[in-house]
Amino acid sequence: MDTILIANIFSFIWAVFLWISTFSRQRKNMLGIQVADCFFNAVACLFVGSYSGFTTNLISGVRNLLNIKGKMTNFLLIIICVTILVVGFYFNKSWWIWFLPPIACVQYTICSSLTKSAQKTRIALLINIMIWLVHDGCMMLYPVFIMDFVIICVTSFNIFRVKKTFSHK
Repeated sequence: MDTILIANIFSFIWAVFLWISTFSRQRKNMLGIQVADCFFNAVACLFVGSYSGFTTNLISGVRNLLNIKGKMTNFLLIIICVTILVVGFYFNKSWWIWFLPPIACVQYTICSSLTKSAQKTRIALLINIMIWLVHDGCMMLYPVFIMDFVIICVTSFNIFRVKKTFSHK
């Protein structure tokens, strides 16, 4: 079986988990679901040779677990961000596209760690998926690229839906 096809299968599973996470009303549940999506996205990146994406996704899973358990300190936040950048750039294959996974991961790590709000976490996720959209398109993960776009739309809808719900209360 072609590695791009396998990567797209894992990426589709990743997208389903991420899509489901955007509907969660509680931040811990959202991050818990995203632990699974990190694993599937890591495997997909491995199949297309994006070792930067692979490592940053594994680190993202650990980050989410630390946030869920309330163990994310400022020191750990700095260590994780530095590790993401060092490991992500180490695996860089000299294409600008390989810089996107570490950048996306650091962006979401900082934003999701500094808030306890599910809504602010959704906004951080929206920005994150926009960065991954570019990566996935350039890596020829076209079904995932489409799912990125769908997740951007669904996340935007959920951000607006939650905002509208709270503004009516």
